[in-house]
Amino acid sequence: DTNSDGILSEDEFYKVCRYLLLAKLNEEEPTPFCRDMFLGRRSGQPADHYEILDTLGQGSFGIVKKVLCKESRAPRVLKTIDKNAAMKSGMHPQMVMEEI
Repeated sequence: DTNSDGILSEDEFYKVCRYLLLAKLNEEEPTPFCRDMFLGRRSGQPADHYEILDTLGQGSFGIVKKVLCKESRAPRVLKTIDKNAAMKSGMHPQMVMEEI
C-alpha cells in the first residue's frame, strides 16, 4: 500500500502478486548465481575499455567506480581490489579472492 490508504490499487496488487510468485519460484528453483556471471575478462587496462565517470565508494582494499563501456556506451560498475594490500593485512587468501 504505497499511499497508506489501506487499499491496494490494481497496480499495487499486481506488484505484490508478482513479488510473491517470484519469491516462491526462487524458493522452488533457486537461481544459481556465481561471481563468474558478473565478471568480464578483457586484456589490457580498464582505461582501455572504460571511460571512468565517478567514484562510487572506497574501502580498505578497493575502489568502486561508475564507468562507461567505450564499445557499447553502456554504464557499468568497476571494482578494483589491491590484492597486495589485502594479503599484507592478514586477510585469508580465500576471502581476498571472494572480493575480486
